[in-house]
Amino acid sequence: MTVTDLRTAVAEYVEDGMTLALEGFGHLIPYAAGHEIIRQGRRDLTVCRMTPDLIFDQMIAAGCVSKLVASFFASGSAGGLHEIRRRVEHHDPEPLEVEEYSHYGMVCRYQAGASSLPFMPLRSYAGSDLPELNDQIRLVADPYGGPDIYVVPALRPDVTFVHAQRADADGNVQMWGIVGSQQEAAYAASKVVVTVEEIVDTAVVRADPNRTVLPAHAVDAVVECPGGAHPSYAQGHYDRDNLFYRDWTAISRDRDRLLGWLDEWVHGVPDRAAYLEKLGPQRWSDVGVASRLSGGRLRSASDDARRCHGRSSTMTATDLDLLSDVDASSTEFLATVAARELVGVHRVFAGVGLPTLAVDLARRTVSPDVELIYESGVCGADPEAMAEGIADSVLVSGAASVLSVQALFGYVLQGGHVDVGFLGAAQVDRWGSLNTSVIGDWHQPTVRLPGSGGAAEIIASAGECIVVMRRHDRGALPAELDFCTSPSPVRAHAQDPRMVPPGHGLSTLITPLGVLRRPDPLGELELTQVHPGVSVQQVLDATGWPLRVADEVIETPRPRIEDVRLLREEIDMVRLYLR
Repeated sequence: MTVTDLRTAVAEYVEDGMTLALEGFGHLIPYAAGHEIIRQGRRDLTVCRMTPDLIFDQMIAAGCVSKLVASFFASGSAGGLHEIRRRVEHHDPEPLEVEEYSHYGMVCRYQAGASSLPFMPLRSYAGSDLPELNDQIRLVADPYGGPDIYVVPALRPDVTFVHAQRADADGNVQMWGIVGSQQEAAYAASKVVVTVEEIVDTAVVRADPNRTVLPAHAVDAVVECPGGAHPSYAQGHYDRDNLFYRDWTAISRDRDRLLGWLDEWVHGVPDRAAYLEKLGPQRWSDVGVASRLSGGRLRSASDDARRCHGRSSTMTATDLDLLSDVDASSTEFLATVAARELVGVHRVFAGVGLPTLAVDLARRTVSPDVELIYESGVCGADPEAMAEGIADSVLVSGAASVLSVQALFGYVLQGGHVDVGFLGAAQVDRWGSLNTSVIGDWHQPTVRLPGSGGAAEIIASAGECIVVMRRHDRGALPAELDFCTSPSPVRAHAQDPRMVPPGHGLSTLITPLGVLRRPDPLGELELTQVHPGVSVQQVLDATGWPLRVADEVIETPRPRIEDVRLLREEIDMVRLYLR
């Protein structure tokens, strides 16, 4: 193991044509390493990340990448990654080869590689279209007499780059907060390069060994690189630069502007120190945090009182019938309807966007004791502010625990510890299967959507799932999905009755026109509620299949004034999701 500088590490370990992993689940993303790879002009790389984030948008635009292996093609408040979308949708300036998995599929690939196993099984692909388009996902017989099961192959990167808070000169690497799949990705690789905020004395590491995620035997090179994760964050050192992420959408949408950004911020600076100097002390101060190992400032009793303003632990479902004709937007209306579905729910696996709004509103109103779980490994989240993604630092500070992604998907979710999964989707069919991958043909889609992320696993293993959609038309609720990302139990049953996953699948679908429910895990959706001013016939006309109608269809109650106030003034003051 050597302590070196980043330019030397990339020059020594990275060659054209290699397979690289640059991991970090929204946190500790090795941006400085990615930028140095761009500066050194590496080409024809296969790059692997669960969530490509902005760094892969940048590396692809710079011409470094020929193939992308990933499971989610968006990035919180940055939305779609437009360089990736250009190459997938329009082959502009050239096509990008994509090998797509779900989140747990990627984790299992790293785990198999780290364990020197040929493959790893998982049960979330029965009925999905992913195995038809990715021949690396294969169906094998259970040697113990159970149903056939899907497996994914070991992923063994040539080099894995990770960023961490600290290491000692021997190469013992410590990180805390969201640790994602960094450990699995590192142990799976032939070589491991770690950038860190600081190199500390070995006594510091040995005083707190539980923080050592990568012992020295797993590391080939350590680089001291303060600020190496910006614009992502390093828990306890600096926060996520949300302004940068929000600005990226406009930058990446215009390829000339993106290339100009690379010229200025990557090629135009020699190293990370110069990058930070160019960023300026004010911008760096804006993402600063108090010197606490867990991240942000300590929360006081007055903070808790302010957070709980408007929250009532005694509120009942009946109280929600006391409504007014408040002028609510469509998003506000959907969020309030969705929040009511969480009355009495104990543990929720929450997605981003509308689900984020709904679960935060439910915590402040109808379900104050609900435990929030996120794909990043955060359990029992108690955020002080709106999370701008499932790995936002506000989810970590004050949380009950932060697990590895392997533990979250493998033990918490597949182990049956999640009551409700709360998701969004681009398309839903009559059986409750979801499309979050593409509109049009997968090989050159009209729209490249984010992909599975954890949705395939959530649909398969959560007790039930609630889906909220911003559209209700024949395109969003078609007779046939353009692509089945997350299959309902019905599709799994059609493939093999023995492969039906334990979860109910989608139980409730909330749209701008009404509420559809699926009480039978092997049955169809049926209309049970229409929103104010909407007729049953309007819903039928806007649905791409002959929709069943419940014997009694009720009108959805209007939002309470207080609910809308909470959404606007306390939950999403920057209008990140309230659009």
